[in-house]
Amino acid sequence: MNRYVDSRIAFSYPEDLRCTYHARSREYHLRRGSFHLFLVLPSKEAWQNMFLQAGLDWQAPRIRVEGGGPPPPTFERWLEEYARHRFEGRVVHGLTRNGFGEIIIKRVDLFLNRGSRRIWLRMNDDRDFSLDRLDPILGSLAFRGEDLYQTSEQQGPVEQRVPSPYVVSLKHFPKFGRRPKKGLARYDVEYQGDPPSDQQIQAVERFLHDEEALYEQARLAIFRYYNERIYPLVSSIGRQDELWPPCKTVEQVMRLVQLNSLMVHEPRDDGAIPIGLRFHCSWNEEDAMGLRVVGPNIEAVGTDSSVALDPSSIE
Repeated sequence: MNRYVDSRIAFSYPEDLRCTYHARSREYHLRRGSFHLFLVLPSKEAWQNMFLQAGLDWQAPRIRVEGGGPPPPTFERWLEEYARHRFEGRVVHGLTRNGFGEIIIKRVDLFLNRGSRRIWLRMNDDRDFSLDRLDPILGSLAFRGEDLYQTSEQQGPVEQRVPSPYVVSLKHFPKFGRRPKKGLARYDVEYQGDPPSDQQIQAVERFLHDEEALYEQARLAIFRYYNERIYPLVSSIGRQDELWPPCKTVEQVMRLVQLNSLMVHEPRDDGAIPIGLRFHCSWNEEDAMGLRVVGPNIEAVGTDSSVALDPSSIE
């Protein structure tokens, strides 16, 4: 387990999560693949505003579901989970859907307090949440002045610097975007059928080895996709602006897209392990854009859901 300690809070967290503190917003972020947990220590006024925005009060039911559909099967256990660590509070379960009504993000908000100390935890993922992931964090969470905080402060922070399969550093793909990055940039890696298999990890290692050649393929594939599929559609309806500009060079199209993360699929029937590259793009923020890599080749380019998140379809 890793341990984080600062002047306000201390907590332990699994080694497969990356922990960062955003000083400007005073938020603590824990990530792995599509899983994202952030913690906020709100003031009393901010705490009250959060309750109002969430439609909660202390007389309301302790669990509320937003976005339609039932709560996860283990959801009733959330109450027992945080009570076991001497917290009181409320839980809100939310679902985010795309334009087709498909669930793309599942969210759990925990508004907790222990005495006068308050904390808000939000978890986002594209799958149901495991209590096992939250338990070590809640069980070790301590506020300044508590005995456990003093113990953690004496022991000091711990960060295991071991390679994680859930993060890769790329040299060439960061060149996409309005503000291309120089040098290495880190990207989250998600795995279908998590935890990753040896075959999936080997597929990522091959991708890293072939990154430069795949980057060159990707530049041309995205250029053709934009000029053959995207721009003709928007120009036919008379829409031309900075989100859908005419692009005569590869570099102009590269400014419209930016790599976000990677999705590694399980082996297909043909034995191949596709890797989906998920991009933000200016012309479709909702559906985004995806590339699918199989071995040393770009196999398909299209929307994120139909290409990067699908192991075999061709648009």
